[in-house]
Amino acid sequence: MNYNKRFQELKRKYFPEFKNKEIVLEKAKQKVFMKAFPLNNKVYFNEKIMKSCPPRARDAAFVHEIYHKLQFSNMNFIKRVTVFIAYLLSQRVRIKIEREANVDTVKRGFSQGLIELNKFVKKRVGKELWENEVKDLHLTKREIKRFSKL
Repeated sequence: MNYNKRFQELKRKYFPEFKNKEIVLEKAKQKVFMKAFPLNNKVYFNEKIMKSCPPRARDAAFVHEIYHKLQFSNMNFIKRVTVFIAYLLSQRVRIKIEREANVDTVKRGFSQGLIELNKFVKKRVGKELWENEVKDLHLTKREIKRFSKL
């Protein structure tokens, strides 16, 4: 599968504000599935994890990461650096940023994909890590259904 092609299709269709802005999907050797850093135009992904991800979950993850780029594009350089540092140091900030991206992903029509993505992540990280560190970054199924009705 050409992941970059699908990524660009979703960007064009769901993010008209990026019509003239390049966002690059790039393979990386990282433990996490995907990352969008605030200081460049790249979204990094782990190809091995990507291959095992269900297509709807993958699309929801792409939309989620593109939304992060939108979050960052609305900030000046100093704010991006400050938010990035806060994201790394504060679970509260990380939760706020991730949940905002998840809400937007739902509002753009990817409710079922986000539900599948949650299942995929939970299976990948294991129940203990999910319960102790990861689940608060994600919306519950009930929240996803509620936000999809807005």
